[in-house]
Amino acid sequence: MGRPHDALLVVGEALRLDPTSADSHVLRGQILARLGRSDESTGAYEQALQLDPANASAIHNIGVNRLARSKWSAALSGFLGAARLDPDLGDLARRNIGITLARLLRLATLGVLLLGWVIIVSIPSIGQGTTPDAGHRIAVGVCTLILTVYAGWLSRVVPMRTWRSVLRSQRTLALRVVLLAGAIPLGVLAVASSGLVVVEIAGPGLLFGAVVVTVVGRFAGG
Repeated sequence: MGRPHDALLVVGEALRLDPTSADSHVLRGQILARLGRSDESTGAYEQALQLDPANASAIHNIGVNRLARSKWSAALSGFLGAARLDPDLGDLARRNIGITLARLLRLATLGVLLLGWVIIVSIPSIGQGTTPDAGHRIAVGVCTLILTVYAGWLSRVVPMRTWRSVLRSQRTLALRVVLLAGAIPLGVLAVASSGLVVVEIAGPGLLFGAVVVTVVGRFAGG
C-alpha cells in the first residue's frame, strides 16, 4: 500500500465485484486509516463485522482508531477481544494494550503528583495548629478517592493475566502501578492523621516518587 489512493480505488473495485468480502472491507479500513480518515476507516471495519462478527482484525483495528482518539476503554475492549478471537494477533494486541496502559498510567502518575502537592500545601497550615483543617482534609480526600476509583477501573477493564503479561515486559509501567498502589494508602493516612509526621513524609515522598517515575519513563519508555 505504498500509494494509498491507488490502493483505495483497487479495493473499491474489489468490493463492487464482491461486497460480501469482510477482508476487503478490513483492507479498505486500513487504507483509510493511513489516509487519516478515521471515521470512514471505523465504518469500513464495522461493515466487515456485519459480514463476519468474529473478524479479529476488524475488532483490533477499531481499537487502534479508538486509541488514536483517546477512547481508552473502547480501545482496550477491542484489543482484548481481538486477542481472544485470534491467538495470532496476541502479540500485536498485547503491544497495543501496553501502549494504552502506558497512557492511562501516565495520567495516574500525574494524579499522584497532584496528591503529593496537595499534601505538601497543607503542611504550613498544619504547622500553625495541632490538626489539619477541614479544607485540606477534604482536598486530600478527594484526590485519594479519585485515584482509588481510577485504580479500581483499571483493574476491572483489564484482566489480571493481561496485567501480569504487560508488566513483565514493561518494567516502567510496573513502577507506575507500584506508585499508584502506594499513593492510595498514604493519601488515606494523610486524611486520617492528626499530626505532622505522616503528611511531612507522604507529601514529599509522593511528589518525589512521581517525578522519578516520570523521568525514568521518559528515558526508558512507558
